[in-house]
Amino acid sequence: MSMSQQPVEPPRVAVVKALNKFIDASIREKRTLLLSDQALLLSNTAEQILTTRISNIQVSGDQQRVINLKLYHWILRKAREADIPAAIEELDHLVNPSIRQILFTLLDCLAYPTSRERLHCFEEHPELLKPDFDRGLETNIAFAEKNTDHIVALGSSTRTTKPREMQNTVAGMRDHLEILRDARRRGGTITNLREAFVDMYGGRALDVPSWFAEAEAPLIALEDKGPSEEASAERIRLLNDLLRHSQKASNMAREILAELYYELAETLLYKSRYVNELEVYEAVIANAHKALEVYTRSRYPHRFTLLQKFLGNAYAGRIKGIRKENLELAIVSYKAALEVFTKETSPRMWAETQLDLAMVYSERIEGVKKENSELAILSINNALQVFTRETFPIEWASAQHALANAYFFRIEGLQKDNVERAIMHFHTALQEVTRENSPYDWATVHYSLGNCYLERIVGMRKDNLEQAIAYYSTALTIHTREAFSANWALSQLGL
Repeated sequence: MSMSQQPVEPPRVAVVKALNKFIDASIREKRTLLLSDQALLLSNTAEQILTTRISNIQVSGDQQRVINLKLYHWILRKAREADIPAAIEELDHLVNPSIRQILFTLLDCLAYPTSRERLHCFEEHPELLKPDFDRGLETNIAFAEKNTDHIVALGSSTRTTKPREMQNTVAGMRDHLEILRDARRRGGTITNLREAFVDMYGGRALDVPSWFAEAEAPLIALEDKGPSEEASAERIRLLNDLLRHSQKASNMAREILAELYYELAETLLYKSRYVNELEVYEAVIANAHKALEVYTRSRYPHRFTLLQKFLGNAYAGRIKGIRKENLELAIVSYKAALEVFTKETSPRMWAETQLDLAMVYSERIEGVKKENSELAILSINNALQVFTRETFPIEWASAQHALANAYFFRIEGLQKDNVERAIMHFHTALQEVTRENSPYDWATVHYSLGNCYLERIVGMRKDNLEQAIAYYSTALTIHTREAFSANWALSQLGL
């Protein structure tokens, strides 16, 4: 577009005046002003002025004023990107008293620490299930996802000013909105609400006998301590004890037993990171299949899919049996998960499963190796559609690392080109994988770069060998003989 075709920005004084008038106007007047003053309010100058005001007021600490300006900024941007009627509709949703009250109720329910208590709160407020509020809740949650301090402005019992806690609250709002939608799809009754809670949070969301509640208290306490090898061992012991007692109890909901099997499979899978024993993988598989007797795809699709991921991971690492068959079982499980976890409905889980599938394809024995390598690359590129550096930096770096390895071992195409692409993706991964935040992975990438330069065809052989030596030597600053003997030995072999 030539300079003469560029839209002319309105005078700054006129824009400031229109913005002030819009900010001070009533909701009814704002609707009218959006139409009458759109040339001023939707200009680039208005965008710049509002952005600057928000930044300046944030410094002063006037949080309520900041969130109000962010709301108007959001509405004006919506009017520019979509249309004015859509912006007016969103404005109504963001300030509607009835929707605001539903938000208060939702946030008050989220203040309860356990899924069982939150379910009780939802049961006491069946108005949450009304479809009339869905669009309003969606608009407010979408706004809060970009402006987490929105929940401070709401002034509910979950009020917090800590960024991490606000992010967790907003994520909880999104999860529970999906629960409400699931409950409505199932029929919209309280029974359907319970089923939706079970699918999201498991059978322990249901009511349990007093002895069960007392026995599960140590499990809940362990969750607060975070994952570790010691915590996993203790969690497995507690789950097995609770399962034995629950199997003997009468009138115990099948979903509660299924959840105990589910949690055992999950915890044993975590234990396999520390203890690579035959029995661990077999126990994961056995418990996952027991849980799947209740957590079927038709009734509990979310739980079913997570169990398929557990099975995929367990078969991929399994020691017992024939390796070729175990890898095929892993592929079957991951593909079953991908039938439910789609890019549209569950983007993060879909991308994680794509990476899992890529790892199995890279090791696959069945079929043609060249074709399996291409399937691995395809799956990693699928994952990168979701795992961008901006939204998922750690996962993005992991995918870049996996893609680099896939190109290094690729059969299709020219080796020269594949090695160059591997080098590029290893360097890309190092944009997020640093010595400070992930020393082991950082050293592993440097070791891999050493391998690439050792095999490199482009450039001078002498220079490539010097680069390889440098990368191996850098890896050895972390992969020492004392700390990581196997990695140390590999780098020594490269040298």
